[in-house]
This record gives sequence, C-alpha cells and structure tokens, in this order.
Amino acid sequence: MKKIAYLRSTSIVNDSRAMKEIESYSQRNYKLMVLGWNRQNISIENNDSHINYYFYNKKSEYGKGYKNMIKLIQFQIWLYNTLKKNRDKYDIIHACDFDTAFVAEKICKKYKKKLVYDIYDYYVDCHSLSFLKKYVEKKDIRIINKADLVIICTEQRRKQISKACPKDLIVVYNTPSISVSQKISKLNNNKIKIGYVGILQDNRLLKEIFEKIKGNSRYEFYVGGFGLYENYIKELSCKYKNIKFYGSLSYSETLKLEEKVDVLFATYNPDVQNHKYSAPNKVFEAMALGKPIIVCKNTGVDEMVVKEKIGYVIKYDVDDFVKCLENLKNDEYQEISKIAKKLYISKYTWEKMAEILCNKVEKL
Repeated sequence: MKKIAYLRSTSIVNDSRAMKEIESYSQRNYKLMVLGWNRQNISIENNDSHINYYFYNKKSEYGKGYKNMIKLIQFQIWLYNTLKKNRDKYDIIHACDFDTAFVAEKICKKYKKKLVYDIYDYYVDCHSLSFLKKYVEKKDIRIINKADLVIICTEQRRKQISKACPKDLIVVYNTPSISVSQKISKLNNNKIKIGYVGILQDNRLLKEIFEKIKGNSRYEFYVGGFGLYENYIKELSCKYKNIKFYGSLSYSETLKLEEKVDVLFATYNPDVQNHKYSAPNKVFEAMALGKPIIVCKNTGVDEMVVKEKIGYVIKYDVDDFVKCLENLKNDEYQEISKIAKKLYISKYTWEKMAEILCNKVEKL
C-alpha cells in the first residue's frame, strides 16, 4: 500500500485541487497523512479511514505578504517536526507549492523518501519577495530538479519553469469532479446572476465589479471565499440586496453555488507575471456546469476560451466587464453551454486527471 504525506499551507477543506487529489489517492486505497495550516480555525470532519489529518492551528489572514513571514516560518518548523516524528507513516511526500516543498525536500533527502512537487503557482511570480526573489527562485529550481515527479496545472506553465530541468513532469488540470447534467442553461436577461468563489484579493477586478454593480437590480452577485476583502464584502451584502456573501465554502458547496448562477468569471490582472500562466478552477467548473466564463486578455487561459468558444475575453477593465454582461444573448449563451459540457466530457474530466496523477505516483 502506498503511504503518502500530503502537504498544503491551507486548511485543505476549502482547497478544491487539494481535496480532489487527496480523495483520488484515497479511492485507490493509499494511506494518507494530510498536513495543513488551518488559518481560519475551520471545523474539519473526516469520515475516511484512509486519511489522517494534522493541522497547524495558528490563525493567520491570507494576502498579508511580509506580515505573515514569521507565522509562515513557524508553520514550516511545525511541518518539519511533524514529518520527522511521523516518518514511518509515509514513503512519498506530495508537497504543494514552495512554502511546503522547501521543508519536504529536506525531509526526503534526510530520510530517503520520494518527493512529488505540485506547483499550483510559481512562487516568485505570485509573491512580492523583493530582495529575497533570487534566493527563493534558486532554491525553488533546485527542488524542481531534485523532485521525483513535478506536477503543473497547464501546458503553458512549462515555459514559466523553463529555468529548471525536472526529472519527470506531468500536467494535471484544475478540473472539477462532477456529474454533468444534460440540461442546457438558459439566460434571463432581466436578472443576471454572477458567481465568484475563491480567494478575495487584489488584482482580480473584484472590488471594481462590486463598486460598479452594487444596488443594480439587474445583477445578482453570489460570492464565496476568504481573504483580504472578506469584511468589505460582508458589509456590502448587508447593505445591498443584490450582493450575497456565503463566506468560506467547501468544494461541494462551491459547485452547488456555481450551479445556481448564469455566469462565472476569472478576471485576473495580466500585469501580474503569474497570471500570464493562469489555470483557474473556475474555467473548468464553468465548462462542466455549462456556464460561460469571463476571463481577461493575456492571462494564458484566454487562449483556451477563445479557441474552444466557451466564454468571453475582455480587457482588465470593469467597464468592459459590465459591457460583456449587457451584451449576453440567450441563443449564444445556450450554444456556449452545449460546447462547454461536451468539451469537459471529452477532455477534462477529473477522472482523466486522477488517472494521470495516480499512474505516475504508482510507479515511484
């Protein structure tokens, strides 16, 4: 039986990619110890005998940059000590992003474990590191080169990590695990429901959209997630009937909420280097649910949206976003719904992704 330690610097339960990977391992009867950082003190239930959860429970806000540095170092010390103490409980470490892979590589080297490095985001391109950037990138490249298996979430990311030479590399897209309904979505132009679930932070056009549509009865904004704008959105939802805030959601709750809406969006700022290689869950969730997705030009995923005709591409501009909503037409909307579902079934089901992942891990 494979024994895996899965590492992620989140509370796991609201991390859709992590949950899918963990569940995929469990379904193949792998024994798992999952180590995470429960920053928000979320209550976590576990009914799976294959999984044991270990959490660092010190509270910390997302999106605080250097203000979280000391807490991150404390988490990494806890991570190292927990892995060391429980080293007989795993043969493979599946580490997500540099903030856990840094510790994982040291443990793997010391205790002769296999390392799977899952790069959700290339660290130096999505964090403001200033004078630490060269040091972190050098360390990150070293870990990529040392890892027994490297995972990226889109083909475009090959270019982003081109300074490294991984031993083995696979692409596992951020697709949902969901049964696809045959029902084709219809649009009510008099009441357009917009959905967003994810990290609530800068450079995603979020605050600009909220300010633009608050109080506008033609639009209803359903939002879930956590991060920098949590309190701001809570206050708006109390003041305006057309903004509905659900807080942090589990993966299954996220999909249920997204099923209720007409349009999803992943409007990342293309000026942020990491966004040029974006692979947001929402694009594939929209695909499986038969909902159009709105994305921004020059964010990597825009090429797929245009090529496959599964949504709309706009400038990183709130007026362009609203114009896109105003121009939605039911015939085009239903055609996108049909194309998106068909594409998901043929190429992007999570079952296909899980097979790619587990087949590789099985050979380690």
